[in-house]
Amino acid sequence: MDKISQEDVAEAITRAGQGTAYILDVREDDEWATSHAVGAHLFSIKKMEKGQLPDVPKDIPVYTYCGSGGRAGRAAIILQNHGWEAKNLGGLRDWIKAGGTTT
Repeated sequence: MDKISQEDVAEAITRAGQGTAYILDVREDDEWATSHAVGAHLFSIKKMEKGQLPDVPKDIPVYTYCGSGGRAGRAAIILQNHGWEAKNLGGLRDWIKAGGTTT
């Protein structure tokens, strides 16, 4: 799944701040500990690929991100296949480039 545009990433940042979008980091614990998007939630793509699904709302869009966008794309497809409106934000760098903050 392709990444969304920088303008759409900026919109996702705004929506997440308003509580009308959910940001899902699909990296591993060690990557999360290094840095992650403020307001994001962690759920590894490895868990999803083993059939586990995150407990996230289905009534708002879910934006996935990882290191560069590959894992996030796979995660978005898995979520879409299970009824979520999910989009690939790309990588953490895309989040930062669009004005998102990290911790």
